[in-house]
Amino acid sequence: MIRWNGRIGSHLRRSLHLTEEVRSRYQRFFEGHPLPIWVTDDQTQKIIAANASAQRDFGYTEQQLLGMSLNDLRVEQVLGQLPQLRERRIEQLRHATQSAGIWVYRTRAGNRLSMEVHHLRIELDGRPATMAVMVDVTTLIQYHERLEHQARYDALTELPNRVLLGEYLGESLLRAAATGQHVSVLFLDLDRFKEVNDSLGHRIGDLLLKAVARRLQRLLRATDFVARYGGDEFVIVAERSDAAQLTDMLDRLIREMSEPYSIGEHELYLEVSIGVSTSPQDGAKPDLLTRNADAALYVAKSRGRNRYQFYKPELSRAVADKLRLTTRLRRAAKANELRLVYQPQIDMETGCIVGAEALLRWHDSELGEVSPAVFIPLAEETGLIQSIGTWVLRQACLQAKAWVRAGLPAMRVSVNVSPLQLERTDLPGVVRAALDEAGWPAQLLELEVTEGALMRNAEEAQRVLRELRALGVSIAIDDFGTGYSSLSYLKRFSVDRIKIDRAFVCEIGKDSELEALSLAIIAIAETLSFDVVAEGVELEAQREFLVRHGCSVAQGFLFSPAVSPEDLARMLGDTAVAVS
Repeated sequence: MIRWNGRIGSHLRRSLHLTEEVRSRYQRFFEGHPLPIWVTDDQTQKIIAANASAQRDFGYTEQQLLGMSLNDLRVEQVLGQLPQLRERRIEQLRHATQSAGIWVYRTRAGNRLSMEVHHLRIELDGRPATMAVMVDVTTLIQYHERLEHQARYDALTELPNRVLLGEYLGESLLRAAATGQHVSVLFLDLDRFKEVNDSLGHRIGDLLLKAVARRLQRLLRATDFVARYGGDEFVIVAERSDAAQLTDMLDRLIREMSEPYSIGEHELYLEVSIGVSTSPQDGAKPDLLTRNADAALYVAKSRGRNRYQFYKPELSRAVADKLRLTTRLRRAAKANELRLVYQPQIDMETGCIVGAEALLRWHDSELGEVSPAVFIPLAEETGLIQSIGTWVLRQACLQAKAWVRAGLPAMRVSVNVSPLQLERTDLPGVVRAALDEAGWPAQLLELEVTEGALMRNAEEAQRVLRELRALGVSIAIDDFGTGYSSLSYLKRFSVDRIKIDRAFVCEIGKDSELEALSLAIIAIAETLSFDVVAEGVELEAQREFLVRHGCSVAQGFLFSPAVSPEDLARMLGDTAVAVS
């Protein structure tokens, strides 16, 4: 296009020195050309000729244009060039005594036009003048602006994205190095946002993210910068002169972000965890500062959420250890390196085995025996608990059936269910498939859920438990007494058994108040016609106390630790089994 316009200009320049006949022909070419063209006097900068296309595009008559100054029409010059006007081609134009640029003009109607302008220095009637041949690139400019915006802004929240965050943080660190200011990176994560997505759907989740973005913008100063990092994560860049100002800001964020959000007919509550790193002590480069804030965020979430944590060098090691553990857990789950052990549940009056609880174990060749208290929360955080939980259900049912095929008596098998399994999978369908595959009767499978899991989404939990009970599966509340214990919620959910938490059992004979709690749980179970099981029984005195007060079934080291399937099979062969 540029070379073509240059040829037009060359012809027009030559026409000014030719005969009247030829000049007349070029005059008609000038006036009828589809591109807007005008000629300005170099001394006055006023338009002295304009063709019909210029009159049409700018909305003025010829008489109105003639005598107007370029300053009457120009708004600004676009900084930089479009991709097709890079330095090499501009240099070619310069050698051809042409200059190129993009100017924004205002039409008579007030619209803005972006014009790619090519200037030719000429003489008209003996006076120096400039002829401008213009190409309307308004649509092209807008297209590139949209691409630029999409590359640097999040489509959902309209906040800056990671790209713009990196650019801004880099500039902030350069300014801070020159002025001695501190730059802090605040890495925010919305606690339990996935629960909203999974229970109410992605449309509500998206609306909630937009509301969070608006609230963050409202809470921050004009000099602060907030970006959506991805998913339910946001990053704030704050320049503060001292630590007290930063702490005040963090306290306000924690407080204000926990206020309810009205999304349609829903009133939703969220909390945030925040990791904080500050230059120069925690890093002087954008990537390092962001990574360290992320490490601090991980610690904030692991310490109870809804809090902030400042970065310390040892936190990076903690994050590296977590990543290593996650990688090995994924590998172990894929390679079937996890295993189940079984702790027998005993009728303390008769000594009979009445059931067994399946417990997950992981022995890693490099790390050794990894505690369930470490790897199960990690499996929940990474989503691995879905596949692992399904495997546990299948394996427990298959093993129970294998004992029966070996000639051992059938008994109830208990399997723990993660809160995420309860919320995010078709748990009744998974259970049905496991029972069908193993050929195991539903009445001999018990699922254990915690109080907290039931209350996270009470209505959904109620529906799922009702479907499970319809299958014939029994339900036990694990660790009873440590969470939301109340008669009202026990009546609401379809449960068969409650388990007294080991924290109460171990205090029998030591703490009269906790002893009273154990008695209260036994009384609640009796009132509501639930069975009751005590966990963690290790002493004969504990057994005697429980039996004396109406709890006859227990598990714990007094009877047996969790053992391999082979060891439990030997125990079943030596001990009578009572099916309950």
